[in-house]
Amino acid sequence: MSIWGKVIGGMAGFAFGGPLGALMGAYAGHMMVDKNKQAQGVFGGGGEQAAVPGVGDRQMAFTVAVIVLGAKMAKADGHVAPEEVRAFKEVFRIPPEEMGPVGKLFNEARQDPTGFEPYASQIAGMFVRQPDVLEELLGGLFYIAKAHGGVNAAELQYLAEVAAIFGFDQHTFERIRAGHMGPN
Repeated sequence: MSIWGKVIGGMAGFAFGGPLGALMGAYAGHMMVDKNKQAQGVFGGGGEQAAVPGVGDRQMAFTVAVIVLGAKMAKADGHVAPEEVRAFKEVFRIPPEEMGPVGKLFNEARQDPTGFEPYASQIAGMFVRQPDVLEELLGGLFYIAKAHGGVNAAELQYLAEVAAIFGFDQHTFERIRAGHMGPN
């Protein structure tokens, strides 16, 4: 089951209802994909069973939040450079057949005035006992920030705020920053 297909519902929900709308829309998309797969299995379309309700919800919410955080990172300095979009595609390894829906959600997120904080908080809550996942995500955001030749003050501020929401103290953030940008 491809999580990217469920992003379409999230994209529609985001357009109409911001962060919570995105999650509700993504959930609706999730349910539609699973119903289609169940129908295919019942009617001889491949025998695939529907997912147990709730199993993909965490992955779906994570996916939507990652797209939004990546878009907000790219826009942190006021504009989105083509190199940042390319870096987003590289770091999050989006399948070519899913570029359309992901690109639409990415564009909606970067244009939406809603902040990144609800998404960062959601991910922090999901992975409170897995700081390595949060650190890897923060590393992906650093990768996007560096894509156009360096990290400016606005981008560094964004990264520091995301790190704080993720629960990283200043020392941990500086260690992560140094790992991606060097000691100076």
